[in-house]
Amino acid sequence: MEPSDLLAALFSDESAGAALLGEIGFPPPSTQTVTTVEARTAADTLPIPEPSETTDRIRDRAIALARRFGGREVSSEHLAVALLEIESPIRDTANSARLDPDTVRDRLDESIAMGEVVEVDFQLDVDGPHSPESPTDDSISLRRESRRTESVDLFDPAVARIIDATANRCREGLRVVEDFARFVRDDPSATQSLKSLRHGFAEAMNLIPTEWLLSSRNTGGDVGTSITTEAERSRSSPEHVAAASLKRVQESLRSLEEYGKLIDPRFAESIERLRYRAYETEQQLIVPTTPGGELSAAHLMLLLPAMLPGRDLTQVAMQAIAGGVDVIQLRDKNANDHVLLEAGRIFRELTRNHGIRLIMNDRPDVAVAIEADGVHLGQDDLPIKTARRIIGPDRIVGTSTHSIEQIQQAVRDGADYVGVGPTFASTTKHFAEFTGVELLRAAGEVASIPMFAIGGIDAGNVSEVAAAGFGRVAVSGAILNADDPRQAAMNIRAALDMIE
Repeated sequence: MEPSDLLAALFSDESAGAALLGEIGFPPPSTQTVTTVEARTAADTLPIPEPSETTDRIRDRAIALARRFGGREVSSEHLAVALLEIESPIRDTANSARLDPDTVRDRLDESIAMGEVVEVDFQLDVDGPHSPESPTDDSISLRRESRRTESVDLFDPAVARIIDATANRCREGLRVVEDFARFVRDDPSATQSLKSLRHGFAEAMNLIPTEWLLSSRNTGGDVGTSITTEAERSRSSPEHVAAASLKRVQESLRSLEEYGKLIDPRFAESIERLRYRAYETEQQLIVPTTPGGELSAAHLMLLLPAMLPGRDLTQVAMQAIAGGVDVIQLRDKNANDHVLLEAGRIFRELTRNHGIRLIMNDRPDVAVAIEADGVHLGQDDLPIKTARRIIGPDRIVGTSTHSIEQIQQAVRDGADYVGVGPTFASTTKHFAEFTGVELLRAAGEVASIPMFAIGGIDAGNVSEVAAAGFGRVAVSGAILNADDPRQAAMNIRAALDMIE
């Protein structure tokens, strides 16, 4: 017996559950399916197939819903909600129609408040043909409930506390990650995967008696609630929050799986499947990288001041991004802290909305305040290791270099990327001499971290940079002073893309 048979039974009997599904627009099953179920109900001689594993899970969920709402009988409405919650073709149909089980559950809450829920008003033997020893569906439900309740006393209270605390930790972690996928990444696929994972976890927990977990809970006496580490109190970015929460989910699932083996093998197996799905979700949502690795795909960095008379820098930045800029560095030696913070917050929102990186020049403290992705240091600024202590391990630290020795030292100090130059005369920096493209050629032989050529680079000379094997550049005036920032960025990117 499949979930489709349960659905057809609801509709064949014109039950309250069918009416509930109809209210939210769920399409009724085919006439042929309903007729087959009606024939089985009318004729005891017709063979009734064994229930599938999914059908058993739906029935267990319906029982759990009945218990949750304070009843001892499974209603057709409980069954309707269970059909939409448990993973099956029925739920797939609901998802395709953009129907949410929460909507049905809310309606069920209203029905309970109004006293509308009625017992299942059709006979459907989901365990096989009736016999004197084979009880009806309702008694089967009660028998399953009583069997689990009777076994509660056999469980170790310490194991109950472990299951309870670990399940709460897992449930909370899943919600945190789902919020990240939904609101930070705006990723509908990952959000749906996490919602499915969360509902799957709820289904697995239905195999454990809730009253047993609650009766064993002792939050005040839990020695672990007062133990924290410094790392737990600090998060550097939404990605860091999500990654830490996913690890917590995976660890919780492993603990639930192992201790669950002491209670119910079905529970342990369900949790094991969820754990593997959590690993797949991590791969889908969070690709582990070093901070510098986040710049490995970047090619064009734009250095922007906090303000520039006569120019709307927000518009300039948006046009430049449209032309191919994939990193913005906020660099303004003359702006005060208030101006830097205000500009930084504007550029942070802009870059985040466009999915590119924001780097703060010189000031690790401001980088943290505006939630920038990293900081860029000059040779006379804070040492790399000191800046790292300020911004944390998950943000990017880059530095300017003017020789092979400085490049090598930057790598030893843990820089995630370097700027190499000045390649040509620049409007933003003044040097007694310029390294030209020779340093660029030599740099490629001594460092494997991302390197950006800097200094006086524009559409007219970027081809020389590309010919030296450099596919990354940092520019300012070439885009900032252009009449068409978008086209200026496109021209530079075109030359860089030639060497890929």
